Amino acid sequence: MSSPRPRRVALLIFALLGLLMVYAFFLSPYGVNELTAAGKLQPPSWAHPMGTDHLARDLLTRVGQGAGWSLVLALGIIGVGASLGLVIGGPAAYFGGPVDWALSRLTDTLLAFPGILMALMLMTVWGRGPVTLILALGLAFVPSFARIARAGLQKLRGENFIKRLEIMDAPAGRIIFVHMLPLIRDQYLNAIMLGLANALLAESGLSFLGFGLQPPTPSWGSILAESQAYIFQAPWYALFPGSALVLTVFAIYLYGRSWQGGEV
Repeated sequence: MSSPRPRRVALLIFALLGLLMVYAFFLSPYGVNELTAAGKLQPPSWAHPMGTDHLARDLLTRVGQGAGWSLVLALGIIGVGASLGLVIGGPAAYFGGPVDWALSRLTDTLLAFPGILMALMLMTVWGRGPVTLILALGLAFVPSFARIARAGLQKLRGENFIKRLEIMDAPAGRIIFVHMLPLIRDQYLNAIMLGLANALLAESGLSFLGFGLQPPTPSWGSILAESQAYIFQAPWYALFPGSALVLTVFAIYLYGRSWQGGEV
């Protein structure tokens, strides 16, 4: 049974985030890289509700568009991790034996590398860019999803309906992904929801280090990186993107926990 109150709080935050992105992409009178007449590092005002940055750009527009880019990247990262996790965890659970051993050792190998470190290494080899960022961080999420898929599907391996399908010569892929996977759907979707928050933090961390989206394209991590030199002179510069990131991650965790009926 889900917990409605935390879910409502999460949905309210998502709605506010959606309005922020709609404004930034479609309604803002300022371009994302437009130098405004207000000047550099101006505090929040009616004309610029979040102030301006070190280049006199409207911070509300940049934070809103940064939300869109950060969320798109996080969704791509989780898409790669969750898909490859199923490809590895599904056959490992179904076939067992040597297949399970080999695929489990593969996930253990991936798990041995810290996710951010592995992403940095891969991006050094493959080059920077949004696609590379998604693939590099997506691979870091594969082991956790593979283990969740393997554990969930292993519990179903000995069920009678699986034996009947095997007697009918149903292909292994059809058994795994059509008949077994829907039975762990809620468990896997909950893992995806919580993984999305971690992917958002990981993407922001890499962007903060300069390995994410390259300027002038905004993301929350890159805006925070730009603001660190002005933290005492213009604290709002870091406050707004940082608060947006924290609230979004909080809302995702809150929604995920309410989904499984946990106490929040």
